[in-house]
Amino acid sequence: MKRGVVRATAPAKLILFGEHFVVYGAKALATAINRYLTVEISPLNQKCVLVEAENFPSLHFSQRAFFHLSSGGERVEECAKESEAESAERRAEKSAEKWRGEKKEESFIYVRAALQYFQEKYDIPAEEMEGLRIKITSEIPISAGLGSSAATCVAMIAALNEYFGISSANSEDFRQEVSRDAREVERLVQGAASPTDTAVASHGGFVLVEGESVKNLELPSFEMLVASSHCFPFDASLKLKTKHLVERVKAKKEKFPSIFSHFLKAASEITEEGVKALKNRDFRTFGMLLNMNHGLLNAVGVVPKNLGAFVATAKRLGALGAKVTGAGSTDEISVGSVLVLPQTPEDACLIEGALKAEGARVMRVKAGVEGLRSERI
Repeated sequence: MKRGVVRATAPAKLILFGEHFVVYGAKALATAINRYLTVEISPLNQKCVLVEAENFPSLHFSQRAFFHLSSGGERVEECAKESEAESAERRAEKSAEKWRGEKKEESFIYVRAALQYFQEKYDIPAEEMEGLRIKITSEIPISAGLGSSAATCVAMIAALNEYFGISSANSEDFRQEVSRDAREVERLVQGAASPTDTAVASHGGFVLVEGESVKNLELPSFEMLVASSHCFPFDASLKLKTKHLVERVKAKKEKFPSIFSHFLKAASEITEEGVKALKNRDFRTFGMLLNMNHGLLNAVGVVPKNLGAFVATAKRLGALGAKVTGAGSTDEISVGSVLVLPQTPEDACLIEGALKAEGARVMRVKAGVEGLRSERI
């Protein structure tokens, strides 16, 4: 039964070791960082779903769209017929005129997929799913390798559970179920999805991934810098990306199977040694391993010139380690991020300033933070 207003918040993620190689069975280590995406659901006195996205980092504008769920939940169409809706739509057009039509639909594709998945899983009539106002606020840059889509899916599924009274316990069992459901939503959109991102967004902390196995680890938190490309073409961000880059790596694997097998072994060993270094708070060794992992990613072709330059600048200015995180990017489309482990607070300030001068968006983040939280407000 629908009641009041609910809110769910999920963190961004960083892959510390093992991206791309984890697809082929190597171990990977990921962590939740203190940048969050929040979904708030409240009643709407219309037979529509209103979705509002406010000031996403790297978008620089707010956007609204009205959707009508078909009776079968198979498709989502815009509907903004009432005077209140038309007024809101006109305001949205002024602030986001360039993102009309297909691009506008794509910007809410994970929200739409979550609504469809949730409706079908719990067999909720379309008329009960309508009359929702969904407000999304985020501190997570989009298309930066920081898990913005996973955080959206996790927070959406958790908020819908809370709103419709399916489940409201902030327990590990609840987070596990949300993680599984959110991964299915990502599959609806992307065709395939690793368990890594949704597990981190749900459970928080540190997550060790090997194949389909996901294990939470108790490791000490620490601080880093994350530098991402400042601007990117929004529509490309949803089309490029992980699938294209995974295919690029797969092509190298198929051309050089023997060499790639050594990469896989090295990636797993780097991850294992990284876990040991963190347990021992040996950040000098941890930084060295970050550098090694970056070398593997460079070897398989997912380090574009701009991100490679960020890594080189950070190392030149005293970073213990720096690497691409997430899927990486290509020279054709400059998206993605690098993580930097400074040696001292003074080094962090110096590196941050230098990277900003090179056009990077730089965030100071803490690794190992809490995962999903949901509540009635």
